[in-house]
Amino acid sequence: KVSLAAGSLATKQGVEETIEAYENALRIQEEISGEDDAYADILHDYYLFLFDIREYKRLESVSVKAEAVFTALDAADHGVYGGLLGRMLNGHGYYLYSIGKPEEALPKFKAALQALSGRTDEVGRADAAMTRNNHGLALMEMGRFGEAVALFREALSMFEELESENPGEYLKQIIMLLNNAGECERRLGHLKEADSLLHSAVTRAPSLLQKDEFQAHYLLGMAHLNLGVLRLVALQDKASTRNALEELSLAVAEFSQAATVNPMEVAPNLALALNDRAVACHELGQREDEIASAKAALSEYRRLDAACPGVYADGLSMALFNLGIYYESVGDYVAAEKAYGECVQVLEGVQWQASANMSENMGKACGELASLCVRRGDTAGAEEWR
Repeated sequence: KVSLAAGSLATKQGVEETIEAYENALRIQEEISGEDDAYADILHDYYLFLFDIREYKRLESVSVKAEAVFTALDAADHGVYGGLLGRMLNGHGYYLYSIGKPEEALPKFKAALQALSGRTDEVGRADAAMTRNNHGLALMEMGRFGEAVALFREALSMFEELESENPGEYLKQIIMLLNNAGECERRLGHLKEADSLLHSAVTRAPSLLQKDEFQAHYLLGMAHLNLGVLRLVALQDKASTRNALEELSLAVAEFSQAATVNPMEVAPNLALALNDRAVACHELGQREDEIASAKAALSEYRRLDAACPGVYADGLSMALFNLGIYYESVGDYVAAEKAYGECVQVLEGVQWQASANMSENMGKACGELASLCVRRGDTAGAEEWR
């Protein structure tokens, strides 16, 4: 705790020293009195620390250990540790979801809800609501949108009730859930419901500015991004595309503002907003603007790929392919070929066959490269790309 208070997380050495301190504390406490409530308290703090710094490799083993300890303590003390057990299970489920294992996350969320059932205290109710949100995210990732939106709406209702009792304390969670439910309704084709939820998020987000400026800009950016996608993909007419461009431009502005505080957390959605904005510009024939927006999206994806190699290959390859299309639309075939070639190169460096999106990007890029070979009379090159 002293290490954390001193701000030692600013350096890699500080992080390592803090991890070592927690490991030593657990070892000593176990020697003194075994895996008792004091041991559990240290384990809980250690778990939260690892989760905050995204030290996922250690978090996996600590999560398993924590679940076993809290389950044993909860059984021995007749539900006293149910809240902490539920929070731990929820956190483990969210970790599994965040590393692309939503199917494995589902049993954790169900167990967390069981552990939290019947709790009437404020913290327990908030934990139960957040568990429903995270459960919904995992279901959404699996394409089970009907089940997901039901959980989002349950969680939204729970947080609205908590907010009425504690004004201003749960606004962030409410706006987050309006976004999640709105996006889910769009995926289900319920466009009016989606529009209503997302506009509610836009209306309520500014109230968060004084309490949490970063989250206000970030969540407002998410609402505008989702509204932009709603207009761009679901409606597909010129007026809707112009509205989409307006929403996506607002999303980029809000994400850019949030990025001044925490650039890496914002970068994935900023890149997505810039990419979708380029698509809208392309549909409206705004050639210079589409290329500028596509280059900006590519820059964000490059930064993400440098920080987490291979993790953002899907987005990076998509950005490169789209940039190639935009270059072709203005007759710059040399630049287009370069972009398509880099798209293929990025995908060859990862397991692209395991992803439907990356497989599609690979097929489309090879097809465009074949067409460019035909254009300049390179029959052999065209056949190779085919």
